[in-house]
Amino acid sequence: MKILICSDGTRAAESAIELGGLLAGPLKAETTLFGIAEKSQDKGPLREALEKQAQPIRSRNVALDIMVHAGEPIR
Repeated sequence: MKILICSDGTRAAESAIELGGLLAGPLKAETTLFGIAEKSQDKGPLREALEKQAQPIRSRNVALDIMVHAGEPIR
């Protein structure tokens, strides 16, 4: 099983990340935390935010990949 959790790095996304992490552990799911920055220069700060948000999941021994890309949102 695979779980994809999308986050914009804000506090509002933390509950979705926590729920995904709670499911990922018992399911032994491959888990990816994914973020998209509108501008390339925002990728670094977004990655830092996602790394912080990933800490509770990793503390449950869930293997977690973090992916960050830049691009325009679709309207």
